[in-house]
Amino acid sequence: SDLGSTVGSDPGSTVGSTTGPPGAGSGGARAHDTGCSFPLRSELMQTTLEETDEHTVKLTVEIPPDEVDKDLERAYRKIAQQVKIPGFRKGKVPKQVIDAQFGHEAVLGEFIEESVPSYYREALREHDLAPITEPDIELGDVEEGKPLVFTAVVEVRPRLKLDGSD
Repeated sequence: SDLGSTVGSDPGSTVGSTTGPPGAGSGGARAHDTGCSFPLRSELMQTTLEETDEHTVKLTVEIPPDEVDKDLERAYRKIAQQVKIPGFRKGKVPKQVIDAQFGHEAVLGEFIEESVPSYYREALREHDLAPITEPDIELGDVEEGKPLVFTAVVEVRPRLKLDGSD
């Protein structure tokens, strides 16, 4: 279903790029993404892997401030779409009103529920890990303008190590 090859024979042709969202043209790396049109998160976040036990690892993930802000903004928009407040159209409720009516904790809850699992999955993919248990996630402070750091301790499927010295 490669539209580029049927629309124009020139690989640099911009004719085929108008069929999808902006920037979704020839980005082969996005083929297995979650369907969103932003770059893979592994390019933006930093992860470190530490083996804590024989089959247990501790992933430390740091998400840059601009990504945290984007995801917080997304959480505000999602809540604004779900609530009905007199005097505001659906989806047009300002952040301050959402914080006053529902508390900043509601936004943080939405952020944690939506964003942290996708960062965790991306970190697993980056390190080629196959978890066999649910992760034990410890979350740092979520603040606008600051990076978010969280750790996930998880039991992983043992990797086969081929020993060539028989």
